[in-house]
Amino acid sequence: MMAGEGVRAGGQRWDARLSRRRLLRAGAALGLGLGGAALVGCGGEEAADAPAPAAAPPKGGSPAAAPATPQVQPGGVLRIAAQADIDTYDVLKAPNSKTAGFFGQYVYPRFFKFAVGFGQPAAGTVEGDLIERWEQPDELTYIMHVRRGMKWDRRPPTSGRQVNATDVTASWDYYKAVSFYRADLANEVNKEAAVKEIVAIDDMTAKMNLVRPDAAVLAIAATWSDLWAMPNEAYTGGFDPAKDWRGAGPFLLADHRPSVGLTFKKNPDYYGLPRPYVDGIELAIIPDAAQLEAQFAAKNLHYGLPEETIVGLHKQLKGTRIDLFSAVVAGNNLGYGMKPGSPFLDVRVRRAMNMLIDRATIIDVMSNPKDLEGLGVKLGRYWNTPLNAGYGKFWLDPNGKDFGPAAQYLQHNVAEAKKLLAAAAYPADKAVPLTYTTNAYGRTWPRLAETLMSMLREGGIKTVANGIDYSTGWIPKYLRIKGDFDGLGMWPNGARADVGQWLSTFFSSAGANNQVGKTFPELDKMISDQQRISKFEERVKAVHDIQRWVVDNAVAVPIIGVNGIDSVDISWEGLHGRDIRAWAGGLGGAEVVPHYWLDKSVRT
Repeated sequence: MMAGEGVRAGGQRWDARLSRRRLLRAGAALGLGLGGAALVGCGGEEAADAPAPAAAPPKGGSPAAAPATPQVQPGGVLRIAAQADIDTYDVLKAPNSKTAGFFGQYVYPRFFKFAVGFGQPAAGTVEGDLIERWEQPDELTYIMHVRRGMKWDRRPPTSGRQVNATDVTASWDYYKAVSFYRADLANEVNKEAAVKEIVAIDDMTAKMNLVRPDAAVLAIAATWSDLWAMPNEAYTGGFDPAKDWRGAGPFLLADHRPSVGLTFKKNPDYYGLPRPYVDGIELAIIPDAAQLEAQFAAKNLHYGLPEETIVGLHKQLKGTRIDLFSAVVAGNNLGYGMKPGSPFLDVRVRRAMNMLIDRATIIDVMSNPKDLEGLGVKLGRYWNTPLNAGYGKFWLDPNGKDFGPAAQYLQHNVAEAKKLLAAAAYPADKAVPLTYTTNAYGRTWPRLAETLMSMLREGGIKTVANGIDYSTGWIPKYLRIKGDFDGLGMWPNGARADVGQWLSTFFSSAGANNQVGKTFPELDKMISDQQRISKFEERVKAVHDIQRWVVDNAVAVPIIGVNGIDSVDISWEGLHGRDIRAWAGGLGGAEVVPHYWLDKSVRT
């Protein structure tokens, strides 16, 4: 089974039916897709035992205040859709995002969450949710203060009681015992994970003890898959968490009609009041794309359509708007076989390969932005480093003024590439296999392989297509063998919520999905060092230096794939607040939906 279902690129849309093209572009968030398909490169085989931590957020406090919005008109019901019904109410035990991402996000808090971006991409900073504020007295300790005034559902058995530290410790104990993702944080389960224990100090304070310094733990805890908080009554028999909810989030579950939909109502005790601005949410289960479009056209849905329908619907329906969201966080690339004698051990060959790839053309061919731009949409276009633009401040634009001289190796320059190959005595008469999975990402992945092979051929690098099955071929023979293969491999590199976790997974020699083995010990040290940096801006600088080094040494060939532009959606103009952007790995419903409000033109 893949890692999850229905997550939108950049964490923006967790409640709409996703198209295959969107899933491929969503290398995001964390890596989730519909019907068992993961975000690019983020299958369950990989996600379940990927190494934990790598580095991250700043010390935090209360959520950032939204800009003043005097024009807000509270009230109305937000109408959205999901393609599949809930499979379990238990957000900590769920193996995918169908529960946590689609539904539970509205009801349950997490220990921490990601700050949103107001009119701009989210930066990647962490703020409090159930944990209101925290201190880090030393590298191995977080003192976490439970949010005062936060109350559980008024219905028995929680009866509107104050959240407390017992809820924190009980949720941690349950997480490390049953969670599909417990290896992300629990050292007791995975010796590479950083969290030793979470214990109560008093009724409103808990302490997180680490086995080693790791700045990533708060960001990992804030993802959709990890540290949700449920009331202690869920673990002591007060109610069955697989069959019912007693939350403290922005909404409460009012009704569930199997295979039809769910109704949520505004939580009168939510700590973020007056948000959410809407009185509730009607979430319909609509598996059929045509029905989804019909319901949107009738204004029975406010947003959330398959991406391939957006241009046509916008032209057809007056009063609709195309919304832009952040780029995804996948970092697709070509990886090299690093066996002894491999021509790719020569940095000149690797640099030449990078210069043979025409990244601007790949975006045009694979993402087809011209249809949207023809409507006046100003799309951003982004190149991987191979870190992608969805990582906000952590991403360093290779076309920007600050990248430095290494950026030349990502520019399309066939003449210079040929000179490098000649100097390296590259065997131009010998074809090497270019391996990719044929069944994980539909027709898009083979089509991208064909495009790359053509570009390499222009510079004198002959390749032979080698399409293989994802589960039986790609995972055991490429993904998990750390560069010990022949030729080239197309690495999907699915998203992680924390940038350091992403770097560790795919480019540290200890990473489960690392494609270069132990070829680059300097890179290992850089990734390890940034793992200890707790100050946000200092860590951003360290990650920028890593990107410069990776490009200069051509550690991989960033290929962009289908995620080189902003993510898009369509909505009705009467829905306001759509300029707010969530962080990849965060949850659109939990972070941005409370800011949405409806004017009278779209209220029914």
